Amino acid sequence: MIAVSTAISGTTVTGTLQSKRLAIDAQGVSHIATILQDTLYTDKILAPIREYSTNAMDAHVEAGKPNEPILVKLPNRFNPVFAVRDFGFGMDDHRIWQVFCNYGSSTKRETNEQVGMLGIGSKSAFAYPNCKSFTVISFQKGVKKSFVCHKGGCSE
Repeated sequence: MIAVSTAISGTTVTGTLQSKRLAIDAQGVSHIATILQDTLYTDKILAPIREYSTNAMDAHVEAGKPNEPILVKLPNRFNPVFAVRDFGFGMDDHRIWQVFCNYGSSTKRETNEQVGMLGIGSKSAFAYPNCKSFTVISFQKGVKKSFVCHKGGCSE
C-alpha cells in the first residue's frame, strides 16, 4: 500500500542546515525486535491470523488471481497447528532472506492493490504467547522449500 506523504509546504530554513540519517545501532537491534514482537500487537493471538491471511490474499493479488480463496487451517486439540496456504508465485531465497526476514522490508509500497507495506506482519507469529519458532513453506516452480524462523536468546 502506498504511504501518504505528509510534507510541509511554505517552510523556510535559515542558517546552517545539518542532517543525520536515523539508524539503529547493532546493540539496539535486539531491543527494537523485542518491541516489535512483544508490544506492537494488543491481540497477540489474532495478530498472526490476520497478518498471514492478509499476506496470502496479497500473494493472490500479486499472482493475478485476487478472487481465488486462500486456505486457513485452525488448530484443534488433535493437531495444534495454525496454517495459511496461498496459491501465489511463492517466495524465492531472495524474498525469504531479504524481505520476509527483515523488519521494515516490503514489496508492497508501490501499489494500492495490496494491503501490506510496513514490513512487520511476516514476523507476527513471534507476538503469539511463547512462540519460539514457526515454519514457512514456499512452493515455487515445482520446488518446495521450508524455512524455520526461530527466536534466539537475544530476540534475534
